[in-house]
Amino acid sequence: MSFILSDSVVGLKNAMSKAVVSILFAVTILGTGCASLTHPVSELTAADKLASEKKYTEAVSAYMAIIKNNSDPDISAEARFRLAYTLVAYDNPQADYPKALQEFEEFLRLYPTHEKAEEAKTWRQALKTIERLSKNIEELNRLDIRHEEKRKRR
Repeated sequence: MSFILSDSVVGLKNAMSKAVVSILFAVTILGTGCASLTHPVSELTAADKLASEKKYTEAVSAYMAIIKNNSDPDISAEARFRLAYTLVAYDNPQADYPKALQEFEEFLRLYPTHEKAEEAKTWRQALKTIERLSKNIEELNRLDIRHEEKRKRR
């Protein structure tokens, strides 16, 4: 009789071990599934989707949140580059060239060897040229206004 009881105890221990392993497996799988909803790559994908849907304001906010809340330098680099790129999108009605220039410069400061560094340098140069041309246009407008005022006084 003690032999049968002993076999039952061993069987119960095996069953409990299997149950514990099954529970741990389920928790691991479920936990991983939940974590992937807030995983930085998923956040970056969600921000990219907003940008592709031309929801630029929301995309900019999403990229900024990723940059602020993420410690992975690869994800942060991608988010910062995409933020800057979104700020210069040709069809973005809230395009902000000075802010984009700042973001490209910060990208290059933080990630000078990143695979997109050359592209960021090109954008930086183009934005600096636009900035310089805008200042020239403003100055020409001021000169034109002064010239017109002088002409009217004659």
